[in-house]
Amino acid sequence: MSPKTSTESLRAGAGFLAATFDGFTALFPQQDVMTVEQRSHLSEHRDVYAMYRGGGISARVFSLSRAFQPMAKIDRPYFIVARYRGGLFGLACDELQAIKSSQISLRSIPASLKCGNSPIESFAQFGKKMAFQCSLEAIAALLPLEDVEIHEYEQSHPA
Repeated sequence: MSPKTSTESLRAGAGFLAATFDGFTALFPQQDVMTVEQRSHLSEHRDVYAMYRGGGISARVFSLSRAFQPMAKIDRPYFIVARYRGGLFGLACDELQAIKSSQISLRSIPASLKCGNSPIESFAQFGKKMAFQCSLEAIAALLPLEDVEIHEYEQSHPA
């Protein structure tokens, strides 16, 4: 899917957005995806995030490893900005694909295979790929969002 795909067309299918990063494909509900953009729309590159400001949205964008750890360099071609209960954040992606709910059958992760703070809630196979539905709240909890806010405050309010 190209980043020119509008948010409205993503939401029209009321399905999922498959976002691939570091060889891992995460599924996010389309209604939680605010925008899909190209990396060139990022500014203010910091240690583990960059900023996106556009269309009335301001969000930190992170590049994650398949273990959901922030990586220092954002070199993936696309990113999404998604909403979670506490606000917005962005994820850099290698590939994006809209998927209708009818195209996949989600299966719960067995309790015996769940890892402590893993954001993975369920999985599905579509085509030749395995994809994992992930909680945006759980991903946000793994990101240094509070540290970023403290750093930004200190930079704008020197002692």
